[in-house]
Amino acid sequence: SIKKYEIPFENVLNGEQLEEGAQNFAKMRKLINSTDVEKFVVGKALPDDFSEKDINGKTWTKDGLKGHVTVVNVWYSGCGPCRREMPILSTWKDKYPDVQFVSANFENVDKVKQITEKEGFNWTHIANDTYFTKRVGNEGYPLTIVVDKDGIVRYCKHGANDNVSSEILQMIDALVGNS
Repeated sequence: SIKKYEIPFENVLNGEQLEEGAQNFAKMRKLINSTDVEKFVVGKALPDDFSEKDINGKTWTKDGLKGHVTVVNVWYSGCGPCRREMPILSTWKDKYPDVQFVSANFENVDKVKQITEKEGFNWTHIANDTYFTKRVGNEGYPLTIVVDKDGIVRYCKHGANDNVSSEILQMIDALVGNS
């Protein structure tokens, strides 16, 4: 009897966007609720191997990060704090030219490009990510990690605020010898 109240999909205002949002949420939820992954632990190497492509087609691996201080920011389109911090994060790339700055997002390349170009987020961007996103867990977005030249996690924190930014910058300074 409830079927008589059903609205045909083609009559739903912004139906495609609603459907895309629901699918993205389901994908994100499945990834962040993964129980078969080792979390990032400060003082330990990045767990497991990975191979992820950035939006320009370059492949990023665990071994490829070695030899560089690397900052990874894990975000998604529906995260307000993630979007608000993008301009701040972009200034870091200019301040630390010898540091690799990588963002990771589980969403598709087109979605990531659309947002990063609009926001002027100038980091390298991994789209369709599973490795980093699986480790967000229930603590939420954004997740930022700092990895030293040997592939050891030196910082890992969820959230975005002035204190977190300050801690990250202090860690980068210590690792690149600016302290």
